Amino acid sequence: MHRSTAQQEQAHLLTVAGPDPLAHARRRAILLARRTNGYRAPGAVVLPYRPEAAGMARRLIRQKLTAWELPKLVDPAVLIISELVGNAVKTGCSSFMVVRVHRLQGSVRLAVRDGSRTLPVLLAAGEDDECHRGLALVHMLTAGRWGVTPDPFGKTVHADLAYRPDSSTQGRIS
Repeated sequence: MHRSTAQQEQAHLLTVAGPDPLAHARRRAILLARRTNGYRAPGAVVLPYRPEAAGMARRLIRQKLTAWELPKLVDPAVLIISELVGNAVKTGCSSFMVVRVHRLQGSVRLAVRDGSRTLPVLLAAGEDDECHRGLALVHMLTAGRWGVTPDPFGKTVHADLAYRPDSSTQGRIS
């Protein structure tokens, strides 16, 4: 039986991943990024609930926004995905989260699906508070275009970054 290149890469990935779930997630992120380098193809990666997951998610976001020629969205998108992944890590789930990025007409959607049904809450942090600022940052960077979709086994938190799609202001946040 003849296997496609993608099937061969996946078989190799599974062979070399071994028992380390973080190593497996890194290899899977690389494989998925390779497969989704198309102009509008969405990016997705399955990550463990560990602090290192944020770095892998940021790498995916940078790769996709660079491929889509949206360099001005990289910094805000990296901040947003760091917050969403950080919140997912704090849920205490033991399986995997899924990080996705989609290019839509006039916006880029960042999304994190986790296994917790606890919904995020936008809190007003006091001057001396050391936490509760992340979702306020997401709210500010997206002009309030973020939300949550519950499902039977968890939820997906998404944030949309708008840009002007014409070629003269490519990647410019609107």
